[in-house]
This record gives sequence, structure tokens and C-alpha cells, in this order.
Amino acid sequence: MKGRKTLSIAEYELPVTIHEEEGAFIAQCPKWEDCYAQGDTLEEAINEISYVASSLIELYQEEE
Repeated sequence: MKGRKTLSIAEYELPVTIHEEEGAFIAQCPKWEDCYAQGDTLEEAINEISYVASSLIELYQEEE
């Protein structure tokens, strides 16, 4: 399975790619190299990438 999704986090919209690899779902944000996550289910991978993206947004805002 491979797909694309756009997540709305805070005021940002981030494109995310999701693919299945060895029984796990891998979610990646192509715009941010450090934004990736995995889950046993598609829903878990989406929840995890949302958490990672939110954390990165907070970090980037603190650095400004």
C-alpha cells in the first residue's frame, strides 16, 4: 500500500506519504527530513506522524 495524505497541524498543511513495509506502515513528510514515523496500523502511523510534526513545529517556533 502506498498513498499520499495532507495533514492539517496548527495552521500548517503538510503533505505526507505512507507506504507499507514489512508489516508496518511508514509515514514521511517529504518537506521535512526529520519528520517520519511508523505504526502497526495505518491509523497509528498517521497519529504518530501528526505527533512528530506537531513537536517539530513547536521546536521550530521556539527557535525563531
